[in-house]
Amino acid sequence: MLVDVEYGYASLLGRRTSNQDRGACAPPWAFVLDGVGGSLHGAAAAQLGLAQLLLDAAVAPATFDPPAARESFMAELVEAAHRQVSSSLGSGGGSPTGQTTVSMAHFQFSGDSVVSVAVAAVGDSPVWVVGRDSAPVLVTPARGTPRGEAPTGLLGAGEHKAQFSCLTLACPARLVLATDGILALDRAARAGVVGDLRARPQECATRLAEAAIQAGGRDNTTVLVVDLWRGSSGLPGTLLPTVDGDHAFDAPRQPGSVR
Repeated sequence: MLVDVEYGYASLLGRRTSNQDRGACAPPWAFVLDGVGGSLHGAAAAQLGLAQLLLDAAVAPATFDPPAARESFMAELVEAAHRQVSSSLGSGGGSPTGQTTVSMAHFQFSGDSVVSVAVAAVGDSPVWVVGRDSAPVLVTPARGTPRGEAPTGLLGAGEHKAQFSCLTLACPARLVLATDGILALDRAARAGVVGDLRARPQECATRLAEAAIQAGGRDNTTVLVVDLWRGSSGLPGTLLPTVDGDHAFDAPRQPGSVR
């Protein structure tokens, strides 16, 4: 099927001294991770987890049928990323020195202008979806973790079971994956920006991240926006994570679009 995908990305420090967030869009996959455990170890956990997720997603089937096969594959992605973080950042049998949340989305088209979106999340990094005829829907935990506490589910931690959701949307559709820094912005303001499908993905991502910081957000705030519609065919594009930088994306070959 012929599909167009456009995506935008923004990542701001907030009041932190370094950025522990990572993210990538490799259609039909999107990932956002929020490292925990101090600036170096949290960033390393997010980077290691993302690298493993991208590696394994690259060999995913072109389509998943039946739908349950997609959830099983996403569970395998989570488990492999967890093993990578745990083995690389283990501390002699104790708790890993770095851990990370992960939220991922996979989109698969069926019929005319209809897309099935599957979301898997470990931790508290939120994901919203919005379709042509629907308001934004939050499909991961509705609130962040209290300040000073770590999320109960993390890659690299004992508890890392993913929560799964699957929705069917009419195109154009939008996916928004973010770290919990975005929750500094109130619900109405978030919904207004997420649901404005007239705004291009990069504009949407930048507006959300900047508004969260301006609203008093202290944490790193990262937003990945993916817009889906039907159009001309072409090779999928990929935004890859940098090895050692505050930003998880290199520049795409074309400015934020796949055609």
